[in-house]
Amino acid sequence: MLEVLAGFDPLDITSLKDKVPPYSKLIGRASHRKPRLGLLRDFFYDNSNQDVKRNIDETVRTLRSKGANISVKNLPPIFDLVASANRAIMTSEIAAVHEEIYRLRKKDYGPKIRGR
Repeated sequence: MLEVLAGFDPLDITSLKDKVPPYSKLIGRASHRKPRLGLLRDFFYDNSNQDVKRNIDETVRTLRSKGANISVKNLPPIFDLVASANRAIMTSEIAAVHEEIYRLRKKDYGPKIRGR
């Protein structure tokens, strides 16, 4: 999973085209420490659909079978407050960026946006 996440994403302007090391081949080698990974259950996992959960579960089983130490973690309670503040800031910034375009091309926006 790390190799996929670390790889180039043509849809992400901040993504690098650097070569990704073969992380999965390092798991279980005697010369390397076992990786320690945390699974954020309460926010990311619990809010995922069943296909994503199934893929995460399979990945966790595979990584554990290769020697990885995976522990379930929860975000601190303040995270909800920070996430709410972030949504408010992002929404206002997006509205400002799209204001002129929306005025000119209102029909190109979906009903959920037009209803605001």
